[in-house]
Formats: sequence, structure tokens, C-alpha cells
Amino acid sequence: MQNVQLGSIPETQVMIMLKKPTYEELEKRVQELESAELERGLIEKEHLMVLEVLQLINETERLDDLLGSILHRLKHWSGCEAVAIRLKDGPDFPYFVTSGFPDEFVKMERYLCSYKEDGEVERDRDGNPLLECMCGNILCGRFDPSKNFFTADGSFWSNCTTRLLATTTDADRQARTRNRCNSSGYESVALIPLRSAGETFGLIQLNDHREGRFSPDLIAMYRRVADSIAGFLAKRQAQEALRKSEMHLRILIDTLPDLVWLKDPDGVYLSCNARFERFFGAREAEIVGKTDYDFVDKELADFFREKDRAAMAAGKPCVNEEEITFPDDGHHELLETIKAPIYDREGRIAGVLGIARDITPRKQAELMLKESEAQLRLLIKHTPAAIAMFDREMRYLAVSSRWISDYRLGNRDIIGRSHYEVFPEIPDHWKEVHRRGMNGEVSRVDEECFKRMDGTIQWLLWEVRPWYKSDNSVGGIVILTEDITNRKQAEAARNKLHDLLVQARKMESVGRLAGGVAHDLNNLLSPILGYSDMLLEDLGRNDNRRESVNEILNAGNRARDLVRQLLAFSRKQTLEFKAVDINETIEGFRSLLRRTIPEDIVIKIVSLPGVLPVMADVGQMEQVIMNLAVNAADAMRDGGALTIETTITDLDESYAETHPDVSPGQYVMLAISDTGHGMDEETRKQIFEPFFSTKGERGTGLGLATVYGIVKQHAGNIWVYSEPGNGTTFKIYLPIAGKAPAKEDTDKKAATDLKGSETILLVEDNEQVRRLAETVLTRRGYTIISAQSSEEAQGTLALHHGPLHLLLTDVVMPGLNGRELYEKLSSEQPSLKVLYMSGYTDNVIAHRGVLDEGVHFIQKPFSNQTLAEKVRKALDEA
Repeated sequence: MQNVQLGSIPETQVMIMLKKPTYEELEKRVQELESAELERGLIEKEHLMVLEVLQLINETERLDDLLGSILHRLKHWSGCEAVAIRLKDGPDFPYFVTSGFPDEFVKMERYLCSYKEDGEVERDRDGNPLLECMCGNILCGRFDPSKNFFTADGSFWSNCTTRLLATTTDADRQARTRNRCNSSGYESVALIPLRSAGETFGLIQLNDHREGRFSPDLIAMYRRVADSIAGFLAKRQAQEALRKSEMHLRILIDTLPDLVWLKDPDGVYLSCNARFERFFGAREAEIVGKTDYDFVDKELADFFREKDRAAMAAGKPCVNEEEITFPDDGHHELLETIKAPIYDREGRIAGVLGIARDITPRKQAELMLKESEAQLRLLIKHTPAAIAMFDREMRYLAVSSRWISDYRLGNRDIIGRSHYEVFPEIPDHWKEVHRRGMNGEVSRVDEECFKRMDGTIQWLLWEVRPWYKSDNSVGGIVILTEDITNRKQAEAARNKLHDLLVQARKMESVGRLAGGVAHDLNNLLSPILGYSDMLLEDLGRNDNRRESVNEILNAGNRARDLVRQLLAFSRKQTLEFKAVDINETIEGFRSLLRRTIPEDIVIKIVSLPGVLPVMADVGQMEQVIMNLAVNAADAMRDGGALTIETTITDLDESYAETHPDVSPGQYVMLAISDTGHGMDEETRKQIFEPFFSTKGERGTGLGLATVYGIVKQHAGNIWVYSEPGNGTTFKIYLPIAGKAPAKEDTDKKAATDLKGSETILLVEDNEQVRRLAETVLTRRGYTIISAQSSEEAQGTLALHHGPLHLLLTDVVMPGLNGRELYEKLSSEQPSLKVLYMSGYTDNVIAHRGVLDEGVHFIQKPFSNQTLAEKVRKALDEA
């Protein structure tokens, strides 16, 4: 031991040396020495492990053997019971090698991805594979270094998986864990990623049933060793991939039926395939390092060299045809040669790649094909059927003269043009048939409608068949068509005529039935009406039985009106025929129409001047016009236009052929049209049938049946034209009369005064109108309660204790309008009648529903007589 002079040591240090150390200081010193010794041991162990891995890589050729050896060393170094290596394979990271794990465990844990029933990998929203469990976290970089079971560089380790699972959640562990390691009894588990150049391509897994097998220092050492292994493996995998790639490329080139070669910029051969060896009659080893001048004559060698320079100068592939003779057997081939420049990493031209293919058979086939195509086009052109032949792009290859004429193509040259360019109106479902034909399917349709761009309709019978090339692939399709438009039109005409004939016969039969029923009803109604009149004559004016008899008489009169309608439909009523000017009849009827038809409907009368007379019953014709006008108004609830026209027309033989009961000749046509909602075909077929109504419970179904009967009794015809949403037109054809119509006496008898004793509530905000109405009605015996607004009317009525029979109200008023006022009052007095009045001429009134059938309405300004008639009518209505 060296002697130390105390004088040479500082006093403070001497004091420390002389001081006796404590137990804690000694224990800390021992721990520091042990830690340093452990660190030196780990470093030495790490160096040894890396050297062993490097030695294995240098001594082992096959990757499988290398990984098996590394796995064996890992198990030895770690002392763990089970070790495994996962490597990337497509989207998954299956076990590549394992040691110490039970077979059932390896089977269940081999793959990390979730798979669908069809075998596809399930992916997240970004398209990444869903890698499960803790292994998936490490491989995907999902880790939280704040958790003590993750390291900062992305490893995982646990010395007690039971405690880990009990004290953490799936969110803490970054993913849903399968827990198979723990359920198999493994308490110590470590997962070390294999990363190289920033890419994770696998991991090392260490498992042990014993607890406490790892420490932070051990995990850090395993992580560094894993980086070394990853770097060695990445390099080995790259070398293996390059070797396989070169081998595959060589196999590919040698198996190509084409000639392949590579030259440097000076024309010196660098490589060639077996097919090219036959061209020079030499092996590749004898060709490499030489030029074309060593194997062929100067003229051909100059030609080859010229093409090499052209490709390098152009900087892109060049194509040419060459006819050569093979030295090995002397046969000739026509080659299509492609020469392309190749470049080094600095972008400089490094030589020329040549590829040559024998095109002798193709050239011969092309020549034969041209001859056969010419013959086929000639055959198709002169065939009597409509045929067209197309390639796979639906371009015309051949077309028959019948096709040109059927589709009205004239002198257009369509060969080579697209079928869809020639006929842009072709529907998508036909294009789908064409696509199926390209796939080898045969399609046929016996009849189909085709709408041309000019709006014309063409009916076709067609068939689509594929045609095949010499290699048995589909070269395109052939379309055969037959234009059956004329046949379809003839069928439609026959069917329409048949339907019309059936309808006419049905109407005739129904008419006979209606006439018989009407005759019997008339016989029954005569005594009913007669005896009712007698009873009224016998009963005194104050006899309370008069009301019952009046009800019987009223019912009989309504029944009589119904019988008259049936007689009109059956054409058995007695008519007074005379020569009539239809224009004068319409003009005389105009004012009545205007009063009957709502004001928001415009009435247009278009009369042909000097129209010839017809033999008609004026009253019956007025009924026809009124019925049709009222029906038209019902179809235009929101307003519209009612048009009445007259003209002279000639119905010829062709028209008579398609319209039963029509005789050719000259007729006066009376047309009544509306702009309403129209009718569908099913409704049009039934409108003239008795008791069929489009108005529901509001209609009797006899209006149009009566019109039909009257027209037929005048030896005329009636036809209806209507489409949903496009309005309706009724056309009546009446035969021309032989003499001019006689002038009628149009003087009207003055209407009698109409009186009453009922109580009327009059509500009108215009004082002059209100006073006039109150005066007129008071003078006729009515009791009037007058108000200028709905609010005043309700207040006045509250003080009235007698009966109230009628509400006479303006429609549009401040506060409650007339309709709302009536609804409020009628809820308290259900028997209350209403008569609306208004001066509006637009469709405001119609929108409030007051012009609906059955609603009483008077248009301002009105006469005294009209007001009295309207009030009496409203009060008398049942």
C-alpha cells in the first residue's frame, strides 16, 4: 500500500477520510457499484448479441433459416419460455417463426387483422388495415409514453399482465386487447418493434409465465438489438428481392417469343435473350462485347446502326419493319422492331434496348382479312334485310342498303363512324343490350318503340348477335332490324275502331234499356202527379196536410225531370225540329251562360260567319250547350277559359271508317273546350254512360248521358278529346239542313213578383248597396236585419230572439269574410240558408269556394228582379 503524506492532502478531505462512513452511505455506494457492474454486463451482452446476429447473417443464406437461428438466440439471451417474430405480409403481420408457444396459441394469434366473410381485410375510414391487440399498437405506432407499460421509442412490456389488465382500460392500452397472452398464463410480456429507415416491418415478442422477467434497462437493450436485427434483415430482404427480381427478369426475357437485346451507345452488345441468339447463330457469351458488323454484312449492319442512332437522337422509342433471314435454318421473318433509348442515374443515354417481333403471320392474316372484309361488306350491302356490323367501339364496319333506307340516312357515309353519333337519341337500355352483345350474349325483341330526334315514332323488331374473330374473341356485334311501324299503326287503327264499335253498341243497348225504364216510369208518375194535384184542389189553404201533399208533388216533379233526361239519352222524347242557325242560338244564350259560369272563367265565342243551318230543337240544343258549359266550369275550379266554336267541316270516308255511325258528308261542328284538369282514357270511355259521374256524390251521372242522347236524336255525333292536365274538348257534328232557319220571337214574358215573409240578415259594408237591397226585400214582405260588418251582424243578432231564415252577405269584408261568418252562424243555426254577393271579377271569389256547385251567389250590380229571384230560390231550396 502506498504511503500518503497527510500534509499534502487538504484538511477537509483529511477529515472526511478519518470520518467513519454510515450504513446508508455504504449501502448507496454498493448499489452504485452494482448498477455500474450491471450496466457493463448489459453492454457486453448487447455487443455479444449483435456480433452473433451479424455472424448468423453472414453464414446463413435462406431467410427462413436466418430468422429461425435469430429466434433461437433470442430465447437463449432473454431466458424467456416463448419467443416469436412477426413480419409484414401484405396488409397483415403474421407470426413468421415461433418457439415455445403452444400450437393452439399460435393458431389463434397468428394474424392481427380482422377479416370479413369474403376474406377481405377490414379497414378504418382512411383505408388502413385494422390491426388488433397490443401487437397492432406497436406495429401501427399507437402508444402513450406517459403510461409505464410503453417506452418512449414505442415498445411495450409488462411484468404482470393480470395487474395491468385489472388497473387499465382499453383506452389506456390504446386498443381493444384480445387478452390471450394473459388467459394463457403469460405474466411477463414484451413487444419490441423491428424498424429500419423509419419503417416498421415486424416485431419481436417475448413471453414468460413468471412475473418480473424484464426491466427498463433490459427492454432498452432489446430495443437496440432489435434495431440491429432490423437493419440486417432489411438489407437481406432488399438483396433477396433484388436477386429474385433479376432472376425473374432474366427468366421473363428468355421466355419471350420476341428478340430482345441491349447495346451501349457505340453499338456494342451488352446482353441478349435466347431468341436473339438464333438470329446471329451464336451464344450470348459470344455476342456480348461485339457489334453488328461482326455478324451481318455491312449494308445490314449500317441499317441497324442508323436505327440505333435515330432512337437515341429522338429520345423516345422508334418503330420500323425489317425482313431478316435466320442463319440456323435459313427461314425468313418480317420483324416489327422497337428501339428505345435507356438512361443511367444521371439521365445520360446509356445505350439502346431493342425488341423485335415476328409479324409475318399477322401481315398474311391482315391481307386475308381485308379480302374477306371486302366480300362481307359487299354481301351485307346487297342483302334485302336491315343489317349493320359494328366493332367493339360501336363503329360501323358494314351496313346494308335496307338499313340506310329504313333509317332515312340518305347518302351519308357512316362507315367508321360511331353508331351513337349517327343516332344520338338511342336510349340507355339499348346501349346495355349492345354491351351484353360484346360479352357474347344474343338478345331479341319482337317489337319495341323507338322515338327519333324529329319526334317521329318507329316500331322495330330487332336482334343483336356477337361476331367472333379468329382467336374466338368477340370482335363486335351485328344488329338485324325490321321496321314494323306500318303494321303497328294498322293494328292500332283496327283496335281503336273495334273499341269504338263496342262502345257504340253498348251505348245503344243502354239507351234502349233507359228508354224502356223511362216509359214505364212515366206511366207510374202520371197518376201520382194527377192525384196529387186533385188532393191540393180539395184541401183548404190552411189545411196542414197541404205540406205533405206538396212534398209528394215535388218528388213527383223531380222524378218527371229524371225521366225526361232518360228519354233524352234514349232518344225517345218528342222534339220540335226546325231549321236553326247555331250561331244565333249561341248568341242568344251568351247572357245566360255568363250568369251561370263563374266570373274567373273567360268565355270565348268563335263563330264562323254564314254557317249553314241545321235541323234542331232549339231548347234541346241550349240544354246541350248548358250541360257542357257547366261541366267545363266544374273542371276549372281555379279559373280558366271556356271556348265555344262553330265551323263547317267535311267528314270523309277515312274519318267514317274510324268512327262508327258516321256517314260521310258536310256537317256543322259545334266545339266546346275548357282549360281544366282533363280526363284519363279510362274516364273518357265511360263519361256518356248514365249514372257515371266524375263529381262523386255531387253528380247524378245523367248530364253527359242526356247530351249524348240529344245529339244522337239530332242524327249527329259527339266525340271527346282530353288528356290529364291538358283540358277537354267536346266536338258535336250536326248534319246540314236543307233550308234557312225561321226567326224566333225572342220577347220574354215578364217575371212575376216574388214575395216572402222570412227573416233575412243582410250584411254589406257598402251603404248604397245595403240600403237598396233592404228596400227591395222589405217591399216584398221580408223582415230585414241590416249590418255593415260581420262584427256588427253578430252583435245585432245577439239581441234578436226570433227565427232567422237567410244570411245575405258580401263575400269580402273587413274582419270575418262572408264565408267565415256563415260557418260561424250555421254552427248555431244549422237550418240557416246563405246567399253570397260580390262585385269582384277575378278569381278571388272562386278561391273562397263560394262558386262550388250548390252554393248560391249573386253578382253585383244586380237588378231588383234578380235579387228577388235569387233570395226566393235560396230560401226555397230544401
